[in-house]
Amino acid sequence: MSYTYLLDLYSLIEKRTGQATARIQSGCLHDSAVEFQRGRLEMLRQFRIFLTDNYNSKLPRRIRRNFSVKG
Repeated sequence: MSYTYLLDLYSLIEKRTGQATARIQSGCLHDSAVEFQRGRLEMLRQFRIFLTDNYNSKLPRRIRRNFSVKG
């Protein structure tokens, strides 16, 4: 069975996390937009933890190491 869907989800989470972080650091957002981006970052972090806790065991061991939760 192919687990590319998990790899795609991890890639998408990393991409969206980078985008949200860049928007916050740009400094051109209103306070409400900054709070929205912080909430988005927290949601992405929680989703990554959920994937790691529930689906990482389905990945091959050598790939699993690359997607452990950092921070």
